[in-house]
Amino acid sequence: MQDQLINQVINFMRESNLELCYPDIVPTKINEEGNQHHSHSFSIRMSENKIRGNEFLVRLLLFSALDALIDIKNPHLEGESFRQRYLGLPNSTEREIVLREVYRITKNIRNTMVHNLGKISIVDAGYQINYKKGKTIHSMTYGRKAITLLNTITIILIRNQNADDLYINNYITSYYQDLKSHILSFSDDISSPLATIHPKVKIKTRRRYRVEVPENCWDSETETYHIRRASLADEETGSASDEFMIKHEDGISLIPGEVINGNSFDKNLLKQWKLSPDNHFALGK
Repeated sequence: MQDQLINQVINFMRESNLELCYPDIVPTKINEEGNQHHSHSFSIRMSENKIRGNEFLVRLLLFSALDALIDIKNPHLEGESFRQRYLGLPNSTEREIVLREVYRITKNIRNTMVHNLGKISIVDAGYQINYKKGKTIHSMTYGRKAITLLNTITIILIRNQNADDLYINNYITSYYQDLKSHILSFSDDISSPLATIHPKVKIKTRRRYRVEVPENCWDSETETYHIRRASLADEETGSASDEFMIKHEDGISLIPGEVINGNSFDKNLLKQWKLSPDNHFALGK
């Protein structure tokens, strides 16, 4: 039943006009002279699911799907209170911590909408929650970008629940770091502040120039791949990077330019950045 709920919510969201922070993937070819050729692949969604701006519906749907995912992954927490579910979630990896904190943030907004809708107000920075339940103060001040990032992380976590590789995990933690920067204050029934995570590799999430590396780039004598780097415009250097896709006998590897020094790399990066077959995010499934 939980799987069915998750699939219905995600399919509905994919067919909607919900704003997300997915990167702009630019397929890139670089010739021997270093000249670049770019092509864009557009995803046109013709749908009547115009839910952008309906924050109440979006939050209820995504929270329900996230809650169902937690039941599937942690059946021992089914039936527990929201607080006990949060405290019982594993938090040994960065990805587990992100799931835990995204659940906590979503719960705070969802519960306010359901039980104290009048306690959400619009402020200059975006939105503000402020009310007291018993002795506990529930408050949150967050920018509009925080909502887009929250939606993006939640959908990536749910759709890619079986994908566990460096590429998607660093994307998730990079998005979470951005999300935290747009949450100006936070207080709920958990005594600790929202967790701080520093991604091992801070992925530039705005635009990716994706270069497919041909087989003849492999140098068997030096055991390295020799590549040509994409050229970025000055205004893109802080938000864009190149990345290199290599198809090999063991699968597909997608190596971010952020981890490549110069114009070559060895097979260690190939192994480290091998994609999980269930990585719908990177493979565009």
